[in-house]
Amino acid sequence: FIPYISLDECKELCIRHGFGGFCVFRNRAYFREDAGEVLKGRLVSKPGATFHIRDAGAVDVKFEFKVPQGTLVDFKQRLSDWVAGKLTSQLNASQDEVEQLQWRSDSYAQGICARAQRAYVCFRGSQTRGAGDGMFITFTQCSGCNVSCGNWGCKGCRRPFCSKCFTKHRGTSPHVQWAYDDMGFIRTALGGFSADLCLEDAQQALAELSSGLERPIRLRIFS
Repeated sequence: FIPYISLDECKELCIRHGFGGFCVFRNRAYFREDAGEVLKGRLVSKPGATFHIRDAGAVDVKFEFKVPQGTLVDFKQRLSDWVAGKLTSQLNASQDEVEQLQWRSDSYAQGICARAQRAYVCFRGSQTRGAGDGMFITFTQCSGCNVSCGNWGCKGCRRPFCSKCFTKHRGTSPHVQWAYDDMGFIRTALGGFSADLCLEDAQQALAELSSGLERPIRLRIFS
């Protein structure tokens, strides 16, 4: 017997020396020289013991090619070329395919969000902040051009953007500014309008205003 450490090691030893099987009991492997059929007829129940019988008729696993008639030679040649790396030009993507994949990857990095939620916001002051959004100094990179953009980005997809790349990301999505219309033209022109709001934020802001005093409101909608 030998100390039982690995089942695979015991199987290999059984095959190498032509044993008919072995029994594992109390962390020891006991090998038997009798044939497997003989050992199978002598088995008795013993608590805690496991007997492994070697199948002398078993063979190693072999692969066999199953292809349509007349294509076996061509298949083997292409398989050989593939292993040797001779099919690189056929398997690699074309330049147009690479550019299309790069465009789709860049588009995803720039964010996918509803048009009504595209607003340029500072995540530090957002009601739903992510990890690092509350830090005083950030080193976030714009997902469009990789320049530092602080804590600024799109509210809809929460991707970081510089102001220039966010303008591209927003595209033709409408944005709204509002102001009280009883402030006078001069005061309104000098800063009476709100910041750019996406449609959802504009609707929420106007809904909150409707619950207070009735005052005329002027809207500016851009797209």
